[in-house]
Amino acid sequence: MARTGTMRILMATALAAATTMALASASATGLRGADASAGACPNPPTVDTVELTHYMGRWYEIADSAQFRATFEKGLQCTTANYTLNADATVTVVNEGNVGSPTGKVSKAVGKAKQDKGGKLEVSFFGPFYGPYWITQLYGDAASEYSVSVVHSCTTGLFAQRAMWILSRTPQLPAAITLDSIYAKATAMGIDVAALKMAETVQTSDCVYGS
Repeated sequence: MARTGTMRILMATALAAATTMALASASATGLRGADASAGACPNPPTVDTVELTHYMGRWYEIADSAQFRATFEKGLQCTTANYTLNADATVTVVNEGNVGSPTGKVSKAVGKAKQDKGGKLEVSFFGPFYGPYWITQLYGDAASEYSVSVVHSCTTGLFAQRAMWILSRTPQLPAAITLDSIYAKATAMGIDVAALKMAETVQTSDCVYGS
């Protein structure tokens, strides 16, 4: 889903495995690090009223952590995450991005997610290794459709990493919502946004999206 990365976009199973192993040391719920040298993880509140059935579908990545992008999404544009709810209540996660340009070859990674509690989910791209996908901000509602989601992920230990993803139902944020306002709210929750060095994702009108 953390990330989004969101959970994030990986080119091969090996790369996906590396991402998940880096997250696995927390195995408490993206996707989607940064500033691994920082201390204890923040504990931001999550949106526990989220209704997963209305969270499903395609999300466009608006921004994510610079270090995560450099490691796992380098050169990718037009990044998306597509979530499908399964009969067993797990979620199939399909992350995609175009290599090098908005019309470049599509790179895809398929993973799975499960709900821990409320807005705390876990995501995996490799076997039993799960990492955190915490929905910390959610705009809109189930009745009229969620419009923007902010996902935070943090682990400590040997594979410490921190990441955040801004996801939108449209390739650009709705006019009433700005990145600055999202970052200000995240900072107030105790997330060190400056350390994450958020980078905007290319989402232009000539993007050719996959599935």
